[in-house]
Amino acid sequence: MADQHFRDVPKLTAPANASPGLVAAVDAVWQYAQTCVDLTGNGDPASAPDFSELLQTEAGKDGKSLTDTSNHSELVTAYDGHVKQVKKVKTDLAGMDNYVGDSTGDTAGVADDTAGKIIHKITSLQSKLNVKLPKDDPKSLISLEGPLLAACSDTVDKIHGDLKDANTQIQKKAAQIAAQSPPTVTTNSDGSRTFSTGNSTQHYSAASAQDLSGGVKTTAQEIYQYLYKHYGPGTKMNLTSAQIAGILGNMQVESSFDTSAWNSGEGALGLSQWEGGRLSSLRAFAASRRTSASDLHTQLDFLMSELGGSESGALAQLKAADTPEAAAAAFDQYYERSSGSSRGTRMADAQNIYNTVVQV
Repeated sequence: MADQHFRDVPKLTAPANASPGLVAAVDAVWQYAQTCVDLTGNGDPASAPDFSELLQTEAGKDGKSLTDTSNHSELVTAYDGHVKQVKKVKTDLAGMDNYVGDSTGDTAGVADDTAGKIIHKITSLQSKLNVKLPKDDPKSLISLEGPLLAACSDTVDKIHGDLKDANTQIQKKAAQIAAQSPPTVTTNSDGSRTFSTGNSTQHYSAASAQDLSGGVKTTAQEIYQYLYKHYGPGTKMNLTSAQIAGILGNMQVESSFDTSAWNSGEGALGLSQWEGGRLSSLRAFAASRRTSASDLHTQLDFLMSELGGSESGALAQLKAADTPEAAAAAFDQYYERSSGSSRGTRMADAQNIYNTVVQV
C-alpha cells in the first residue's frame, strides 16, 4: 500500500530536455515539500529529513550526483544553509508537543494552514518550470536553467519560512498554556458547572428552557439528507457520503439523534454534546439566527461552521478518510475528542448507517 499523506503535494515535473542536475533538484524540492507537509500533519516532527544529505545522494540519469560541478549545483549550497535551521525548527516543534495537549484544534489549524501554504508554493514553482528548453545546446541550457535553479532555491527558503512561522505560533500557544494552572471542574446541584484555573473562574449554567425548546428526536436519514444537500459533493465543504456517515455514527453514540439531549453531569447539549465554551458558541450562533440551541438545522449548521473555522484541523482529518469507519474514528478523535472507549461502536454505527441510509 502506498504511503498515506496528510495532504499530497502535487508532483513537480522538470522541463523536457532538462539536465540531470535540474531533474534531481526539482525532485528533491518536491520530496522536501512533501515531507514538510507530512511533518505538519503526522505529529512526528522528528521525521524531518536532512535535505543536504538528500540532495547529495540524488543522482541524475547519467549517474552523476547533484553535487557534481558539471551539473551546476548551486542549489546544494543554498539548501545546506537551511539544514541547521530546519533541524532547529523540528526540534522546537517536538518540544512543543508536551504543552499543547489541550489545544489540538488550534495547533491542527496552524498545521493545516501551513500545509496549504507549502502546496501553493509548489504549484507556483511548477508554473515557472513549464518552459521549453533546447535540446543538444549545452551553452543555452546553462543560461536558461540558472533562473530555474534559483526558483527552486527560493521555494525552499520560503517553505522554511512557513515552518518557522508555524513554530512561532505553536510556541505562543504553548506559553499561554504553561502560564495557566491546571483547571478544576465542579458540577453543581442544578447541573451547572464551574471551571476554575489559577487565572479565572467561569460558570456555565445548566440547560435553559430556551435551549431545550424546539428539540427533536430525529433520524439518521433526515440528518444525512440535510448534510448531503448543503455540505456534500459539489458544495464548499464537499464532504463524501462516507464522511457524512462517519459524523452520524458519532451522533448516534453522543445523543441518539436527539437535538435536546442534555447531560447534566457534563453540561453537554445536543447532537454532538457540545459543552463549555463550545456550548456557549452554539447558544450565540442560535441567537444570531433567532432560533433555539436545540433546533436541528441550527445544530447541523453550527457543527459545519466549527469545521470550517475553529475545528479546521478536525475537518482535514475527516476529509482524509475514505470509508465510513475511518471517518467515524477521525471525527471522534479530532472533533468529539472523547476518551476513545466507544470508538469501535461509533465506527460500527457509521458503517451500518452507510449501508442502510446511503446505499438504499
